[in-house]
Amino acid sequence: MRSNIDSNPLIKFRWFLSKLEFKKFLQILLQYLFSRLKNIADDLSKDPKVVKVNIVETSDELDRLNKIRAYEKEHNVKIL
Repeated sequence: MRSNIDSNPLIKFRWFLSKLEFKKFLQILLQYLFSRLKNIADDLSKDPKVVKVNIVETSDELDRLNKIRAYEKEHNVKIL
């Protein structure tokens, strides 16, 4: 039966390094991982996956909505 120490590759790797080298290794590894996770989180917050749906019941409402969208695009404003 194998122990936990034998199955963990990080602990196996630890035996080849001194304590100072292993601490430096972990420090570099954690800096890389945290910066990578921060970049992923920033990308997700900048690009939300929200879909906005406008339901219209008559052609008059659709015409009005299209006019509003054209005005928004022309004047670079957001009304709806």
